Amino acid sequence: MAKAAPGLSPPAGRSPASGRGCLFPLPSRRHRSGQVAKALNNFLFTTHVGIALDLFAFVDRLGLDRAAAARVQGHGSGGSFAAATLARSGFDTTGLRGAEPLLRKDVGIMLDVAQAAGATEPAALVALAHQTLALLRAGSE
Repeated sequence: MAKAAPGLSPPAGRSPASGRGCLFPLPSRRHRSGQVAKALNNFLFTTHVGIALDLFAFVDRLGLDRAAAARVQGHGSGGSFAAATLARSGFDTTGLRGAEPLLRKDVGIMLDVAQAAGATEPAALVALAHQTLALLRAGSE
């Protein structure tokens, strides 16, 4: 764990393998701690992509300039890495569509982890992630 994510080291006397006191305990033998951390990040990123796609579609419907809206979002409290990524690409989703299989895999890992841990899935985030993945797979914006 220290090699993969030095900032996520457990407190002294705590073992990542034990699952006690670790930021990302091992909920099952199938997924390792670092893999869960990466999947959690990509799960959240996937939902943010969906929000950004929806936001910029709304900007279009309002007749506003996407690039100008993206600049405001980049410096505001509502800004996100996903929105900035879309803006940097000129709102071209080709790269995100190419990443769809990886994002889909990581969303699946998080759902597996939740099930293994007996944790209720965050329903709104799961729905948004699935909607985003469907949009990326279809090539829609």
